[in-house]
Amino acid sequence: MSQRLAISAALTVGGVVVAATTAMAVTSAAPTAPNSPPAASALAAKNAESIVAGRPSYLHAGADEAFVQRSVVSSSGLQYVPYERTYRGLPVRGGDFVLVMDAAGNVKGSSVAADHAIGSLSTTPKLASAAGVAAAKAQLKSVTNVEGTELVVDNQGSAARLAWETTLTGTGAEGYSRLTVRVDAQSGAVLSKTEHVMHGTGTGAIN
Repeated sequence: MSQRLAISAALTVGGVVVAATTAMAVTSAAPTAPNSPPAASALAAKNAESIVAGRPSYLHAGADEAFVQRSVVSSSGLQYVPYERTYRGLPVRGGDFVLVMDAAGNVKGSSVAADHAIGSLSTTPKLASAAGVAAAKAQLKSVTNVEGTELVVDNQGSAARLAWETTLTGTGAEGYSRLTVRVDAQSGAVLSKTEHVMHGTGTGAIN
């Protein structure tokens, strides 16, 4: 930004004091990007918070949805600001998103898991927690441990559903298993299964 600045000075010429006024152009320096990674991350987090508070349409945010910012990840001059979504206080599976910021805190892109708002969804389950655990256990040949069960919103399909999410360990069709199962908290149907143990064979070489 450029502005005119008037400067007055008193000059002595041949013993006579003469007042002189001149004008010069002063250019304000443009805002610069932070010169340290921690400062760039802090700026990205702050700007992302402001953007998310405005609830832009690409977040597909319903009235009962809120967002929790997680730690910023820096890579190759870009800042990745991750968020998790909640619905009436319940965690939303398939609701996370990431804002990509440059070093000056400007949004360069986004990745949003959800393609629709949750809308209106009851958070009162018809299925008891124990029944959800039983349905999850039935997905393994044997169960050695149940890590935990929680009520979540599954928004990975065409419509959001209330679900019991249980993670357990035991034996599956391919051997040792650590499995996360989501069971519809209204109907008892199994919505999804995620295996955390990868089985396979291969050949490797090291020099």
